[in-house]
Amino acid sequence: MQNVFERFTNQKDGNALVDWAVLFTGLALMVTSIALTLSHGPDTVSSEADVPAIVDRMAG
Repeated sequence: MQNVFERFTNQKDGNALVDWAVLFTGLALMVTSIALTLSHGPDTVSSEADVPAIVDRMAG
């Protein structure tokens, strides 16, 4: 199996395929992160956003 992988990566077509796979994987991750960021609008409130109010209630 290692010989097949080494032969594949040493070929010109194999190197190009690996380059394109890495490029498209990065692009897919970027698009996914942008979509997830945009889909959670300003109305979404996380539990960490209310930390000062919680600390004030606990102290008082």
